Amino acid sequence: MRRTWLCFLPITFALITGCRSESPTEPAVTEPSAPGQSGTTASLVSEGVYYVSAPIDSFDPAWGDWTGYSYATVLNLHHDAANASILSGTFADFQLRDASGQPETWRTAGTITGSVGKSGRITLELVSFDKMFSWSATGDLAGDRIVGSWGRAHFYGHFVADRNAPTP
Repeated sequence: MRRTWLCFLPITFALITGCRSESPTEPAVTEPSAPGQSGTTASLVSEGVYYVSAPIDSFDPAWGDWTGYSYATVLNLHHDAANASILSGTFADFQLRDASGQPETWRTAGTITGSVGKSGRITLELVSFDKMFSWSATGDLAGDRIVGSWGRAHFYGHFVADRNAPTP
């Protein structure tokens, strides 16, 4: 049974559980820097391409059985030139995968807004170009990965975003 119709429901708000929002205009906290890093928490989030895997861990059963389903997408993140704690970018090939790992036919792309809070917590909001889809996530940097949780209407889960170094 295809559930692609669910992906087109307009979302008027995004629910993020277990985190607090921090202002993207607040400066990042200065921490000791490693060689080649500027010393701010925000600068530790590398710009570039991230591959996201986001299993659906919890769902409202009124929407059906989503056991084993997941989202996947590719993020292209950039720091704001004036304030490194503000993130922006685009996402492509956002897709729903069924329990066997096969992608559904529905896909979308759009823009990313986000921030790095004083604590180093990363907040991302993805909105499709047609404004019919949104996805929110918060996480922490773990090496070249961002690891955290996400929420979308009646669905919640964890995610891992692995950085792929851009080619020169």
